[in-house]
Amino acid sequence: VMNTNAKSYRYYYEQLNETEKQIYDEILEKVTIQNREITIKWPEKIEFETVTRQDPELEEKKQQCSEEVKQRIQNVLDALIQDEPQFFWMDIGTTTEKWSFQGTGIIGNIVWTMKPVEVSIGTNYTSEQVQELNRRVEGIDIPGETRQQKLDVMHRYLCELIEYDETAPHAHEPYGALIEGRAVCEGYARSLKWLCDRAGIPCVCVVGTASQEESVPHLWNYVQMEDGKWYAVDTTWDDPIYIGSSNSTKQNEYKHQYL
Repeated sequence: VMNTNAKSYRYYYEQLNETEKQIYDEILEKVTIQNREITIKWPEKIEFETVTRQDPELEEKKQQCSEEVKQRIQNVLDALIQDEPQFFWMDIGTTTEKWSFQGTGIIGNIVWTMKPVEVSIGTNYTSEQVQELNRRVEGIDIPGETRQQKLDVMHRYLCELIEYDETAPHAHEPYGALIEGRAVCEGYARSLKWLCDRAGIPCVCVVGTASQEESVPHLWNYVQMEDGKWYAVDTTWDDPIYIGSSNSTKQNEYKHQYL
């Protein structure tokens, strides 16, 4: 499944329900680094009834509906971040949502309906930084006749460009990896996803741990070759250059995980 706007392979999008997919599409269409405050018309009615406007259960019912809305939006933002690496600048932790309920009817039969949701997307980046990285990605040459050849170019490019560094200011995003040359696993994996999207190679970011023995969070990729099979690629562990804290796990050997 491809996003025709960004040409992204949208695996996590397909895990959402229909309402969440519509919200995802609307955010994808409206939000930019210059336009981070958007209004979403909820795809389905969210409403409840009370007897009076001072019904003792009113606040409880509002809270239940609000928790559902927040969870749906969180699902969408989580999927968007994994599927669309060009939105690296989105800071989910500081994103806010606002909505209210409007009651209509008479005493004994009041229906409360949720109004459109206002979403404000947080960021730690400037428009100039976003444009800088977009130009960098578009300028990367990815030659090759086959997916394997293109993947080999991208894989080697990232391993030669990036140094693993937990202290880097943008270590978790493609900006740290592709502009500053310093990143951790998230920066590596999201950068490979972005380049694979450009090259038309289906690619998924995979969330897990570094090993069965250690519960250190880790991010790597699966890519689909012409044979239809999916192969693991871990540019973080393939990179021999490592600058990090002493309590991290990272091997010091360059190898092609996908061969």
